[in-house]
Amino acid sequence: MPKQVVKYQCNFCIKAWVHRKRAETHEAKCLHNPANKSCSTCAFAYRVRSEDGAAWCDKMGKEIFIPRIVIENCVEWIEKGSITEEDFDPEDF
Repeated sequence: MPKQVVKYQCNFCIKAWVHRKRAETHEAKCLHNPANKSCSTCAFAYRVRSEDGAAWCDKMGKEIFIPRIVIENCVEWIEKGSITEEDFDPEDF
């Protein structure tokens, strides 16, 4: 019979660990944590925007979510859900 174990899960993604310290360390740098201001939590990030299906940042005008390239503390970051289509100014792009 399998036994029950306790795990510590990140509050921002689905990853989990047996040791709380590892979970806390991950959570502090998790790309789904809005405090890190990464593309994953930004209003300007689009999962599929370009013709080849790559993810795109409308504010920076470049491809995002490139393997092994992490964007954190972006100066253009705005939290997802905090702005609407009416808030976009075409002059900004």
